[in-house]
Order: sequence, then C-alpha cells, then structure tokens
Amino acid sequence: MRAQKKDYLSRELRGRVEKLKVEAAAPSETPAVLVGRLQTLWEWVNAWALTGGKVPVDIPAGIATWFRLLRNAEPNIAAAQFRPISDQITRYTHEFKLLDETADALGKLALSKPGPYRSGDYVTFDQYGRSADFRWLKAADCF
Repeated sequence: MRAQKKDYLSRELRGRVEKLKVEAAAPSETPAVLVGRLQTLWEWVNAWALTGGKVPVDIPAGIATWFRLLRNAEPNIAAAQFRPISDQITRYTHEFKLLDETADALGKLALSKPGPYRSGDYVTFDQYGRSADFRWLKAADCF
C-alpha cells in the first residue's frame, strides 16, 4: 500500500476549498458571497504557491482589485455589475481544481528552439512527446 501524500491545505481550508469547487460553478452577484469566495480562492492560491506550484501572473492583482471593488461598492449599484467578478472566480476555481486534483494535468511544454521569435516564424511546441506546429501570429493579424 502506498503512503498517502500529505495535503498542502489545512483541514479547515480544504473544507472551504471543496465547498468553493462546488459553489463557484453557480454565478453570484451578491458582494458578500463573492468576498467569501475570493477569500477562499486567495488562501488556496497562496497555499498552492507555497508548494512551488505555478500561479497565473494576473491572479494576485486580479483578486486584490476585485476585493477593492466589492468592499467599496455603493449599496445601490446594480448586482449585474458583479457578474464579471463571479465569472473570473469560476474560471480560476476551475483551473485550480484541475491542478489540485491532477497536479500534472497541464503537462510540460517545450519549444523546439530557443527564442527570440519573429512574427511569422514557425515554432514546434512539444507536450508529452506529441508535437504540434503552430505559426506565430503576424503583428498585422492581431489588429
């Protein structure tokens, strides 16, 4: 019998994370609910980072901004204004759920040659031994 890997989350945080995994799938436009979800997501992201896990570069600033928006929201603001925050919480919860339950789910990515790359160059991305050729977008294609 293999030894079980120690959970990187405290028992209390694991309970909140499991609850968030379920509840975040249902959108909310209630600031108090969203603040609670953000708090759990923030603690979860930090615990993940302390294990050496990669954190999307935009999530720390995003969470800080969303906290400020929710805490400083006027009482008469339309609830629909909070939907984008709810959608982001759902997105990040889904991503971290995937990482939490299958740590190597996203795999490793390697490039066939080191950069820098010019717009229009061909580069091969290798993931788990499979290759896929992608053409980088030309700058003109982006506008």
